[in-house]
Amino acid sequence: IGSNGETKADAEAFIQDNGYTLPYYFDVDGQSATAYQIVSIPTTYIISPNGELYYRNVGMMSYDKLVEMTEKAGS
Repeated sequence: IGSNGETKADAEAFIQDNGYTLPYYFDVDGQSATAYQIVSIPTTYIISPNGELYYRNVGMMSYDKLVEMTEKAGS
């Protein structure tokens, strides 16, 4: 159950109702949040082409910053 009482079924319904097709993952036991030190949603990770963590942003992130950091990670 999420921090606001939402369930996996609620999330699946939201995804389906909005027609989202992106891959998603449910961290129902919190293992990923602990492993990746997620303390806030959203948290953005940009992984370089060689698989290394290039950039981590906790909280909101502008589109321009996302593009900038993604381009830098790919070079």
